[in-house]
Amino acid sequence: MMAENFTVIIPVYNEEKSLPRLLPLLKTHKVIIVDDSPSNRSEAIASEYKNVTLIRRKSRSGLVSAHIEGFRHCKTDYAVTMDADLSHDPKYIKRLIKFASATSSDLVLGSRYVSGGNTRDSSKRKLMSKTANLLFRLAFYSNIKDATSGFRVYSKKAYLFLTKQKNLEEGWAGEVDIVRRLIDNSFKCSEFPIDFIPRKEGKSKLRIRDLTHFLVFMLAIGNLLKYIIVGLSGILVNEGFLFLLHAYNIYAAEFIAVEVSLITNFIFNETWTFKRRKLDKRLHGILSRLVKANAMFAIGFIVNYVSFFALYFVGVYYLLANLIAIALAFVFNYASASLFVWGEKKSADFGKT
Repeated sequence: MMAENFTVIIPVYNEEKSLPRLLPLLKTHKVIIVDDSPSNRSEAIASEYKNVTLIRRKSRSGLVSAHIEGFRHCKTDYAVTMDADLSHDPKYIKRLIKFASATSSDLVLGSRYVSGGNTRDSSKRKLMSKTANLLFRLAFYSNIKDATSGFRVYSKKAYLFLTKQKNLEEGWAGEVDIVRRLIDNSFKCSEFPIDFIPRKEGKSKLRIRDLTHFLVFMLAIGNLLKYIIVGLSGILVNEGFLFLLHAYNIYAAEFIAVEVSLITNFIFNETWTFKRRKLDKRLHGILSRLVKANAMFAIGFIVNYVSFFALYFVGVYYLLANLIAIALAFVFNYASASLFVWGEKKSADFGKT
């Protein structure tokens, strides 16, 4: 298999100013442009290049569906997806392909957030991107640093698999949905450092509804909702054991109730919430996570306790202070559970520029 056997797929929507600057940099590669623009100005630009195939669509159907459309017309060993706005430097294409071949990766993400990677984006966009990727790491897989990157290399096996998938999400949610589905189906995912450059022409296509959609996707499909359900079940277990045992010794009853609820929470999180994580399933691995869970719970309790009194002593109404303290403890507990207790070992491949 020749590692250079690849096609570059570029979704465009009103990128007539960027294409004349991008396409000359890709003239030695096979290129497929998937155009959702209302005008046909991209057609005149693309016609100047024999290596470019233009696919015109009647309406704006979304970034991910444009990638899938490109995959359906792709016959090479690899497919590269990149933006048309020059934020993805073409100099990385062959490096990404070479890395994919060397590591036998089915998906290589051009990553801003692994060692050697960089982004020159605005502080606002950088914060949004890092927050989105942190949510992905919490909700799905803790090893992936830049799941929202659109600069990618797919193996033929991976992109053909994606053409058969139903109900793929769109926008940022779609980008991470693809990563999730590939990892869930045992495709190898790696990251390679890139320097991300802010767009030079046009406006960002990211909309408020894309961000809302992303958050809903994280909640509904990720492990956060499962974690909340498990937490609520733990409250019922705690209350039940305290009710049954309080008449004997209230102090012992409270200790037993807390520990039993912690163990049941651990069992549900182990077998349901974080079931898809690649973890050590041997007894000592499970016991190690149980010890970590107990330690994190103790720290979470301290976070709750200290936060409550810190807020209360500065004049916050006690019930509101308690609510805020519970929320802070929940965030801590969820983050520590996902990244520390059930965090995966660092096994993803990372390249060097």
